[in-house]
Amino acid sequence: MFYCVASLALGCTYGLGLPAFQARAVNLAGPAERARMLPMAGLLFEVAILVFPLVAGAVVGSAGYRGLFALLIGITAAVTALGQIRGRRAEPVAAPPLQSVPAAAVADGGSAEPA
Repeated sequence: MFYCVASLALGCTYGLGLPAFQARAVNLAGPAERARMLPMAGLLFEVAILVFPLVAGAVVGSAGYRGLFALLIGITAAVTALGQIRGRRAEPVAAPPLQSVPAAAVADGGSAEPA
């Protein structure tokens, strides 16, 4: 029963966390970097999930569970502090200039050819 609840919690948090993380990363990126940001954010998320058990095992082996919990509290504090810093605002993208339509083209039903 506990395994089912834990699996459900993991699936829900992963399913909500990854899209939120990617959306935030894309929103903070400038217009030139947005195309690369989505796969990079997903890769960072996946690498963190795969590497954490190795790092946690090394920390537990050398400093015990108190060291692991101290590390997790430190990471949480750092993420919370960084989350309070406002990201740079994306520069507004200028709309292309409107082209004027000759009055003759409007009068004859929208033909773009000169009269």
